[in-house]
Amino acid sequence: MVTNKVESGKITTTYPLLKLTIFMLSYFLLCFFQMNQNKFFIKSGIALILGFILCGGLNLAHECLHQTFLKNRKLNTWIGKLFASLLLINFTIYKHHHLEHHKYVGTNKDTESRIQFNTLLDYGFVITGLPMAFAIISKNFKVLWNKYPYYLDSLKKKNEAWSDSLVTYLLLIFLLISTNLFPNFVINCYWIPLGFAYMWILFFGIPEHFKCDSTPQFYSKARSIKSNFLVRYFIWNGNFHAEHHLYPGVSGSNLKHMFILNKDAVFYQEKSYFFFHFKIVSQLINKLS
Repeated sequence: MVTNKVESGKITTTYPLLKLTIFMLSYFLLCFFQMNQNKFFIKSGIALILGFILCGGLNLAHECLHQTFLKNRKLNTWIGKLFASLLLINFTIYKHHHLEHHKYVGTNKDTESRIQFNTLLDYGFVITGLPMAFAIISKNFKVLWNKYPYYLDSLKKKNEAWSDSLVTYLLLIFLLISTNLFPNFVINCYWIPLGFAYMWILFFGIPEHFKCDSTPQFYSKARSIKSNFLVRYFIWNGNFHAEHHLYPGVSGSNLKHMFILNKDAVFYQEKSYFFFHFKIVSQLINKLS
């Protein structure tokens, strides 16, 4: 059970803003190092880390859509829109898609379909993030042509989604122009990290509900990963996904506390993301023999 004390303190201002500042400064600092490197492997490693941080922007947008980042609803919305658009994601679509997921998690109406991997090739293709990138760009394009997902069931939601898509495509045009003017900087500090970001989103996202079958006397609709401090920090404690579903109104900064309180009630738990994916790859390799 979540105590009233925890719930009443779920939204803070000082800590989230400080964390946001560190989050953004980390990205800009790495961009500085990236632009002063010539070795391919070092540049690739930095791009991978930049993608990891950029991926965390989606978790921040997730905090914002639940209104658990700041007390001001409008600021939450605008911050969410900003960080979603940097990933070329339509915030309004993402928001209502995710809220429907919470409402119908684990049922036939769940907006997040259960991922299944029949072969190692299937897994490898999905983890690249390419299918996700295509779906994101496709949804944005369709909205501009007034083709909306079914869960955008009001004129207000549709107008907001259309505006988000327009802003995303204006940003895309700006980025393409910037790439032409400053190719080295934009490619190394945005486009390559963006590609890695989609991979990271799948890396962290697949475990959330993968094969989470119903188990009596336990909460078993989602999985939590203990992970480590750096991962938890930059993905805004999104690793405690079961606790998030149990208490969607609790901010990420409080989810570790919820994890400790509910560690014996949540059925699906793992120590690390790498261990989780290692098990999947091992099972798929064993299928080949």
